[in-house]
Amino acid sequence: ASKKLYSRIMLSFLLLLLNCVVYSRDLFQHEIINNHMRPSQLWVKPYLPEQDRKSHPFFSKWDNEHGSNVGLLSNCTVKYMTQYLDHYNYRPAAKGQTTYQERYFICGGKNWKPNNTIFFYTGNEANVELYINATGLMWENADSYDAIMVFAEHRYFGDSLPFGTDEEDMKSDNIIYLSSDQAMADYATLINTLKTEW
Repeated sequence: ASKKLYSRIMLSFLLLLLNCVVYSRDLFQHEIINNHMRPSQLWVKPYLPEQDRKSHPFFSKWDNEHGSNVGLLSNCTVKYMTQYLDHYNYRPAAKGQTTYQERYFICGGKNWKPNNTIFFYTGNEANVELYINATGLMWENADSYDAIMVFAEHRYFGDSLPFGTDEEDMKSDNIIYLSSDQAMADYATLINTLKTEW
């Protein structure tokens, strides 16, 4: 029993560590909009070179079973959740907007049942689809834990743009809602909602 607990703790630690890793290859230049720097797409693609993908136990098996042109997104369902722009003061934006749509993906879970394990990926500062196709650790372990995976997108990135476009998001009145505190509150709200629904 203690070995299984240790295994779960180590897996949780590795998932947390994975989310902290920053790859320095294939970076775009930062965009400057309205005198603000925005890392609109930090990564051109997830950093997993073709030869590494072929030698990786999970991805090579996936490619053999489904074909190398079929990404992991084919095993996911996209969803949206209404989130507050400001989780703490509930203040409206300049034009009265108080909410936005956060995108998230539900993936895998072929043996998952309510109250089983949920692997939750907190999105980075980029389109979350990039990480679905490059986060092998979660995919490798989901079946052995009978887990379902949720990949949540960070506000102001991908399709989770509160004001619809990069230009609108970067306006001085609108950028104030981009903070790690607000993003963490998005994730906490999403987790609580999913736990209630499931």
